[in-house]
Amino acid sequence: MNRKRNIIEYLTLTGFAFIYKLSCLNWLHLLKHHINFNLDSNVFLCMGKFTQKGLIPYKDCFDHKGPVTVLINWFVSLFHNSETGYFWVLTLLMAFTLIAINKIFKFYFNRKMSIILTLAFLLIIRVYGFSNITETYCLPFLMWSIYFAIKYIKSSHISKEHNVWYSFFYGITFMVCTLTRLTNALPLCIFILVGFITLIKEKQGVNLIKNILFFIIGATICCLPFLIYFYCNDAVYDMLYGTILYNIKYALNMTANVTVIGIIKHVIGYLGLFIVAVIIAVYNIIKNQQERRVAICVLLASITAIGFQLQSQMYTHYLIIYIPILVVAIGLFPYMLKDKKVKKFAMILLIFSIIIILYKNAMAYRDNYKLYKDNSAHVFIKEAEQIKEKIPVSDRKYVIAYNTDPLFYLSADIVPCYKNFVLQDFQCSASDEMRKNFEKDIMSLKAKYIVLTDGKKNNMDTFIYQNYERIFTTNNLILMRKKSK
Repeated sequence: MNRKRNIIEYLTLTGFAFIYKLSCLNWLHLLKHHINFNLDSNVFLCMGKFTQKGLIPYKDCFDHKGPVTVLINWFVSLFHNSETGYFWVLTLLMAFTLIAINKIFKFYFNRKMSIILTLAFLLIIRVYGFSNITETYCLPFLMWSIYFAIKYIKSSHISKEHNVWYSFFYGITFMVCTLTRLTNALPLCIFILVGFITLIKEKQGVNLIKNILFFIIGATICCLPFLIYFYCNDAVYDMLYGTILYNIKYALNMTANVTVIGIIKHVIGYLGLFIVAVIIAVYNIIKNQQERRVAICVLLASITAIGFQLQSQMYTHYLIIYIPILVVAIGLFPYMLKDKKVKKFAMILLIFSIIIILYKNAMAYRDNYKLYKDNSAHVFIKEAEQIKEKIPVSDRKYVIAYNTDPLFYLSADIVPCYKNFVLQDFQCSASDEMRKNFEKDIMSLKAKYIVLTDGKKNNMDTFIYQNYERIFTTNNLILMRKKSK
């Protein structure tokens, strides 16, 4: 009976994952046209398509997200309609995420309430988004890892040993996160740290060593295929540079460009739920001995989320990897409701959270409707096709779009002739070495055609206008052709 109930639950949650991806007008986007303006998503899809066409990621085409991102988008690029590919990939990721959420809730609630809360949690997920971004790829792995971690922490008083297969999965999760965006592994590291300390406290030295080994094995199994691929293509350093080394430079050179009002809005609208999680965690650390270790994890992870967000560009999607913390915080919340002394305060926190969640969901529907009504991407696609028609077929492998939206490559089905193919001035600002290499590429005059964005200034404009001539212009794009000698 339990097995049948579980199967029914998993199928139900998978069905709701499907419905979730159909909601917010996503199905209308599938019908309207293949690709929209979405900078990160389109860069990722470019990397997937270029790989499919024979380019080596990081060596022949550069982006600063890890190879797991390239692999997923390589798969998506196999679909004729990329929106359809994303739909099925994200539906699958959402289904695994919801099943893990449901299992975490079962630590604190009965079966019926767990299902209800899991479905309601979709509203929280929509606050932070669930689209084609690196954090989304990591979320199901993080959710399951945190489920295993809590399962151990809550039962550590019964069984002192930690299941080594949990650590094996932690290793896989850690590597998936690292091979998308380095900081995506932070929530996992916090739970591992608490588990590590627990094993030391319980004097489980042998078990600790076994878990470390299984963690390394899991991470190695996940990483090894990528290393073999890049080794065979003489691009291991290029991959490590794009995935790790460049990102360190990128982080050090990034400065937040936000106003005080913007910070306040962000703190209330997006960090507000994590501030509530901090309060819930502090209460449970003080009052609830049974859940103290779990509450410590929630506290540390929530503070990490808030701290990193405030010192970064404060992109909302950065918080997706911390969504599992909100699941656990909901599980700890009823303990506050049972305490008569803080029940009123707990209700205020609940009402505040509900208002934030409903408001942000309403804004999400509004934004999706605006995106559906916006025809600018469709116009851009037509212009890219016009540009393509002006370039002889034999010369289309000698084209670069300079500081132009990556949607150009996807629409024109053109592969760039230089390694740095998108946001060149922005990417090069974080690395002098990259800037010099890109300038060297431009000055090589290998590109017979350069596509520019009309009205946009570029660092290499002087050289380009000296050596290239304008031959075609649309509302958004300029096509430059190399001058004949």
